[in-house]
Amino acid sequence: GAPSTTASSSRRWVWALSGLVLLAAVWGAALFDNGAANEDIYRSRPTLVKTLAMLALAEANEWNATREDDVAARVMSDTRASKAPLVIHNTSLLDWALESFWNPRAVVESMGTLKDVQRHRTNTFVYKHGPVHLHPMLMLADVTAAHAKRAFSHVDMMASDYADLVEGVRRDGWQYSWASSVYSKPTTGTIRAQIGDLTPFTIKRDGFTVTQATGFRYTQLWVGGAGATTHLHVDSFYNFFLQLHGTKRFILCPPDAHRNLSLFPELHPGALQSQVDFEPEGDSDPVEWLDRKFPRLRNTRCVSARVHAGDVLYLPPLWFHMVITESASVSLSVWSNCPHTAPQNKLTEAPLPIAMPTDATPTLTALFARDLIAEVVDWVICARRGVQGGYASPREFLSALWSQRYAPLAESLGEKFVRAADRCSFSRARLIAQARASGDIELYPLPRAEDYDAVRVFLAIDDVAGMRELYLGHWVEYIAEKAVG
Repeated sequence: GAPSTTASSSRRWVWALSGLVLLAAVWGAALFDNGAANEDIYRSRPTLVKTLAMLALAEANEWNATREDDVAARVMSDTRASKAPLVIHNTSLLDWALESFWNPRAVVESMGTLKDVQRHRTNTFVYKHGPVHLHPMLMLADVTAAHAKRAFSHVDMMASDYADLVEGVRRDGWQYSWASSVYSKPTTGTIRAQIGDLTPFTIKRDGFTVTQATGFRYTQLWVGGAGATTHLHVDSFYNFFLQLHGTKRFILCPPDAHRNLSLFPELHPGALQSQVDFEPEGDSDPVEWLDRKFPRLRNTRCVSARVHAGDVLYLPPLWFHMVITESASVSLSVWSNCPHTAPQNKLTEAPLPIAMPTDATPTLTALFARDLIAEVVDWVICARRGVQGGYASPREFLSALWSQRYAPLAESLGEKFVRAADRCSFSRARLIAQARASGDIELYPLPRAEDYDAVRVFLAIDDVAGMRELYLGHWVEYIAEKAVG
């Protein structure tokens, strides 16, 4: 049968608007309930504790498996369980995860020299994505400069030095984290030999065999010290997260939370990450600042999960997650492809659905893209097409996309950004007027929306509030960029 999940009764909190101060205290106590090491982590970061208390946090469900269970198969057999995070205990991971090898020093010293160690001045690591053709906002100097202040850098270092820093033997004012793909780098041969059978934590698809397992999964090793925090972000695959040493805390938000979390634009180097900074710098009240800049943040219902050595966390695709390392830690992510997200990733690389004439003016191309976007959005996510909870019109969806992804950037990028955005108006009347003024009066016909690949792919996804809307926003950005740059 499918796994039965139970909520931890000791973690159930009563949320009341009048009890916000009490709420923060209760949540803080829950964070501190695992000993002095955890207490030190959070007491040194009072702003983080205060801002995370703004979220409606509940504890993740748990499941006591058996060591004989094919964990992934059991989870996926239960439609309801497969759509929410789940902390899983007593799996076959215990057959090998608690061996003495799985401590930060032994793991990294088996490598000799560590390449591309992530280094940052603060505890939170923010990614900087490339290349330019996928994230063309990298070409904007102001965007790159603003994001570089938050993104981590890479350094190479001796494994013994890294172990000293992770274990707290010495400190140098930086925070470090190291990750490595287990099965694509030969330097991790010693580590691979220590890893047990990962088949129970891999989503099986047609044609799956153990010898071809790396074709169905991507396994990542993580080694970091207390306090290292991965910024709130989203991934597009199934993740069975295996905790081998130490303790980590996850803050998890469902796919539809993207409406509240203000993702960076898909064209931005911070793509797939929230713009919300839970530890903002400055003297102002951080809660007041977040309320002002991200007014929908308080509407976000999230899940909290703590994993200890030997635990497994199941994380479904497109669940946002922030990861706080509470003590020196070693972990493995076993990622399996999600069939819903792979076709959508290809859509962003596809050309416009008709070949525009080589002499087509930018205005005419923009007009075509504008009409294409409106037609596809109308078919995919508007209520008049029968989409439950859909938007009233394409304009409403595009306005929401602007307010969620672009408006928060205006404060950091200034008036120049706002003026540039105004020049890129999607007003059809404005574009037609520009086309007529330049002598462009021939409009190119749209393909039938229901015959366009994008519509077929999006309509095949039943998670309207989450996956479909999130990827539709990505697609709109890419079509606009292809059309007008």
